[in-house]
Amino acid sequence: MVDVNGILISDEAYSLMPMLNCKCGKCKNEINPVFLYLVDSQIRHVREVLGRKTFSPFFTCGARCEKHNKDVGGAENSAHLVGMAGDQVFRSIFEFDWIVSWIYETRVQRKIFYLGRKFIHWDFAYNTPVPHPHEWIKVYPEYFNIIP
Repeated sequence: MVDVNGILISDEAYSLMPMLNCKCGKCKNEINPVFLYLVDSQIRHVREVLGRKTFSPFFTCGARCEKHNKDVGGAENSAHLVGMAGDQVFRSIFEFDWIVSWIYETRVQRKIFYLGRKFIHWDFAYNTPVPHPHEWIKVYPEYFNIIP
């Protein structure tokens, strides 16, 4: 276990910090330790409750600085700016199910399922306004080769 600002995080979850910190390469915007604790909780849930011993989460995005957030088209008051959001990739329909199971059991504040983009945005940013519904699904038919 690693102590991150008074929060105990497993070594495995702690090893995900580089993946979750801002990727601009110029700032020091880091993922919030509370968010990292939630990732740790997700790992434990999937392994212990669901019995999937090989689960290891993968994120394309975590914390962002203002410039990086603007560059990627993020919301002005994005939870990524305070290190309390992640865009989590699911590599199979099974992984999608495991992640969603944890999201609902933990009562994640906001979640967006990007069907067709293979990732789920979820956050716990209580200190930012909620500019959109707490849950929504965005479908990208071009990914599925569906003609409307």
